[in-house]
Amino acid sequence: MTRCTSVPDNVEDETAGCIHFADEFTNRYGGCHPEFFPGSLDEAVKEACLRPAKDRRLLAVYLHHDGSVLSNVFCTQLLGFESVLQCLNAHFVVWGWDLTHESNKHK
Repeated sequence: MTRCTSVPDNVEDETAGCIHFADEFTNRYGGCHPEFFPGSLDEAVKEACLRPAKDRRLLAVYLHHDGSVLSNVFCTQLLGFESVLQCLNAHFVVWGWDLTHESNKHK
């Protein structure tokens, strides 16, 4: 059985790719995961940093690769751990991307 990658090969629209990433992450690992930012990396930087000082958050970038032997463990055991989720969702803008396809490494 072939799994659908988190971001399709040669995706043109970074925002659509990010939304697809979050949807596929939920399909694979369940709903207990960080709230991934549904936009481009530039938009995530703006959301995290270009706000009044009291509203700023850190930017966490999660780069996924299906070839990593520990990706399932990382996604289910670490990113699904309640205290990690609470910290990420409270203090970070979390942006996710899949580097499985070579073409997506150049976005």
